Amino acid sequence: MQTILVIDDDESLRDTIAVMLEQEGYRVLQAADGRAGYDTALTTRPDLLIVDLRLPGMSGVEICRNLRGSQVKTPILILSAINDEIDKVLLL
Repeated sequence: MQTILVIDDDESLRDTIAVMLEQEGYRVLQAADGRAGYDTALTTRPDLLIVDLRLPGMSGVEICRNLRGSQVKTPILILSAINDEIDKVLLL
């Protein structure tokens, strides 16, 4: 069973995403802040990360940068309501 880690501080959104993915047969892990999400990503090595950009503890940009610096090649889907060109460029 493939595992997806959802990192978002909005509990309602996390739960909604988790329910939808679980109905499709995925195992879903959740983290409410950036630090917990980063640690979970390193220890569990999920098949996909869904990451919000604006998180307490560690931003989504920092999570992406640190994971890539650790040679983690897990695909990352960015989930954000922020339309900031700088963040988009930093994530390329």
